Amino acid sequence: MSKNVKKEDSKSEKPEHVDAEPVAQMPDASKPGAKPEKTPEEKKRMYYENLTKTLVATFFGIVCGVICYVAFGTAEEVFWAFVLIVVLVVTYYLQRRLIFPLVKLDMKSITGKEWIGIQFLVLLYCLVTWTILLNVQIL
Repeated sequence: MSKNVKKEDSKSEKPEHVDAEPVAQMPDASKPGAKPEKTPEEKKRMYYENLTKTLVATFFGIVCGVICYVAFGTAEEVFWAFVLIVVLVVTYYLQRRLIFPLVKLDMKSITGKEWIGIQFLVLLYCLVTWTILLNVQIL
């Protein structure tokens, strides 16, 4: 019987070797530095902007892949890395100066990380499209 009493006592006491930290609470709007929750309109706008960025990058990548195939083929005469750098520079300026302002995206909200992600999508779709066209020889 003394064993049962010891088990109950040990459960109620906190073991010495455990350092439990308090659970973090959700940020409160009244606290300084807390992020306010977004309204449904802001969420819709952010979804629209992110979808637009992705679709434009995908479109540019596929079009550039087709153009690279038609213009350069296997790029034996031209260094292929140079072609891809030109594709990245041209699509960056087309998106930044022409397309995104045309669809009324907030250009100040696009960070450097987002531009890297957008250009990575362009490069990826360009390479995939170019590779598929070289192997299937559709055109």
